[in-house]
Amino acid sequence: MNKNLLFAWIGATDLEASKGRLPEDSYGPIADVVRKRHYDSVYILNNYQRKDAETYRYWLRQTAGDSPPSIHLRHFALTSPTDFSEIYKAVVSVCSEAKKRYPDANYHFHLSPGTPAMSTVWILLANTKYPADLLESSRESGIKTVELPFTITAEYRLPKHKQQFETMVVREVAEGFYDIRNFGDVIYSSDEMKTQVIFARRFAQFSVPVLLLGESGTGKEVFARAIHSDSERRDGNFVPVNCGAIPGELLESELFGYKKGAFTGADKNKPGYIEQAAGGTIFLDEIAELPQKAQVKLLRFLQEGEIQRLGDTKRTISDARIIAATNRDLNLEVEEGRFREDLFHRITIGIIQIPPLRRRREDIPLFVRHILSDLNNRYRDSSEWSEKSISGEAVEAIKAYSWPGNVRELLNTITRAAIFSRSSSIGITDIEQALIPTKRNSCNEDIYNRPLDDAFNIRDVLGEIARHYLKKALKEAGGNKTRASKLVGLANYQTFTNWCKDYGLE
Repeated sequence: MNKNLLFAWIGATDLEASKGRLPEDSYGPIADVVRKRHYDSVYILNNYQRKDAETYRYWLRQTAGDSPPSIHLRHFALTSPTDFSEIYKAVVSVCSEAKKRYPDANYHFHLSPGTPAMSTVWILLANTKYPADLLESSRESGIKTVELPFTITAEYRLPKHKQQFETMVVREVAEGFYDIRNFGDVIYSSDEMKTQVIFARRFAQFSVPVLLLGESGTGKEVFARAIHSDSERRDGNFVPVNCGAIPGELLESELFGYKKGAFTGADKNKPGYIEQAAGGTIFLDEIAELPQKAQVKLLRFLQEGEIQRLGDTKRTISDARIIAATNRDLNLEVEEGRFREDLFHRITIGIIQIPPLRRRREDIPLFVRHILSDLNNRYRDSSEWSEKSISGEAVEAIKAYSWPGNVRELLNTITRAAIFSRSSSIGITDIEQALIPTKRNSCNEDIYNRPLDDAFNIRDVLGEIARHYLKKALKEAGGNKTRASKLVGLANYQTFTNWCKDYGLE
């Protein structure tokens, strides 16, 4: 008889359960399944502290009952729990290990613990490289085998041939192959962005919902438009909707439309945004702002492909594709009851994590050239405009800045500097004058008092310090790198040069 293997990432709820921080009848997603279903072996993947995971493994063995399965714990230090490439490699390594030990076993992938990116990788592999049953569990619904939206081969027109799918996704991610063709208006050269573009381009080919995550100003709508343009829906409408800009009482009628007479002022039938996007794409920006009632109706649309206008008894079919975006932590929104968990799982089949500008500094010169080119083209016929360029020193100053407002702030800053610069070449002084002082900027002089908010990254702070003193040493040494290396306590000229390269000063 074939053995049954369970695979899962440890989630925060699992760790809380092992520490006795959940109600008495709550064991967390993994233990709940292990207690109620028989598995010969359980493979647990961990991205938390090794000590906590080892404690969890011991607790799980004690909790599993009289005949506990063998439990294999594997540790992976992921750069980010949403990094598809790293998650994919970790999962494949564990599945490959299990395949050698149990060549004819039945695989079961648990989707509930871990991040949406982890769930997505389980889904992709279950339909391709490692056929598996998909499970999810919750206190409210118990344990169930997932059919939709996760078994997506038929509904979302995934390639039926496994080798075809692996050629399109798995090989490129696993082997680090990057397709650097133009992707809409997305500007990038950094490896981190190349990885996200690979996933975006692949998800574009299938009518799966996609969730774009990233800070404000990172260009989520630009990404959404690129996905639409790269898909078979490119000839359909692209309908952008800012969920946070429409009053809650109007949002439902705007999204789903209304029938004549549905309310005062409804003097004619009006199709909603979802109907307008039929055959194309609707982009729901700031989806976390959706009221609960609208979330219910959106979930019904994703499940059934139908909508019902306000005041109407009939339902209308629409095959609009959903691309959503948020700068919030949707996991937290779900935990605190502001966002429906079932809707969360519906919209997170495809996940793209757009990094902030401070984590893709090598892309900044590309943005600067693009912005200046656009400005020169736009204002070339104006008598008040002279064609602008930018000095290398100014570009280095731009790269050294943290850009809390991301690409949007960079665009506005370059535009201000170009307009007010008296020279045809924008210099470092022009850039400094164009920056708008913010609370974060005001802390730059006191490195010890930076706010520990979502924009804080200790590597960025250390990078700012390093760039500051490397530049200062080079200036005080009159450009002599041997002298400069001694001023900052580095061994020699070559080490100083390597540091400059590492921090974008070479």
